[in-house]
Order: sequence, then C-alpha cells, then structure tokens
Amino acid sequence: MEVLALFAEARQEAIVAAVRKQEPWPPTWTADVHAAYAVLAHHPFGRDVHAANHYDFLQFFGAADTDAVLDRGLERFPASPLLHERLRARLLERTGADGLEADYERRLAAQGAPATLPWFAGYA
Repeated sequence: MEVLALFAEARQEAIVAAVRKQEPWPPTWTADVHAAYAVLAHHPFGRDVHAANHYDFLQFFGAADTDAVLDRGLERFPASPLLHERLRARLLERTGADGLEADYERRLAAQGAPATLPWFAGYA
C-alpha cells in the first residue's frame, strides 16, 4: 500500500513539473495515478489522505468522476477532516452558504449518519 501511494505521489509530482514547464507528459502517467488511487480506495490499509489526493488530482483536470471519488471517500472515512474540508469547499463553490447548510442538514437527517457528523455540520 505504501509503495503504491508513493508511486501515485511521484507520478503526480512529475505531472505537476511538466505542467509548470508547459511540457507534455505521457498519457499513461495520468492513468497510472488514477489507477493507483482506485486501488488504494479499496485497499484495507488505504487512508483518507489517498482519497483526498485522488480527489485533488481529478479536480485539477476537471474529471467527470471527481464528485464520486469524494463521496466514496466520505463513505469510507466519515470522520476525515481532509475530506470534509474538500466537501465544504465544493459545496460553497457550487451552492453558497445556504447550500452548504442544506447539504449538511440532509446528511444529518440520513439514517445511519456517522456519530462525528454533527461536529462537521456545526463547523460548516
């Protein structure tokens, strides 16, 4: 798991370096990062930071499945400050403060809401 995470991070750094230099990079690098994080999302020792990094990577490129990555990460790691930070940013950007409040109210009303959710809702 650690080797796979390091691999994904190294590929991301290589892509960032290429973007900064305005140089092309092999398309397989992007696929490598996405595939590595997809495996880590299901790995027993995967962590919330992997989901956050995957989300950030996809969001940078405007990928279509960005929201799904964050939502799955929150399902697996409902007490993750990293993932709730990204959720708040996403909600504020798209729906403003009223939408942020409404989304957390919906999450709180859901059956089986995580015990830590009231704290994150209050913070939001």
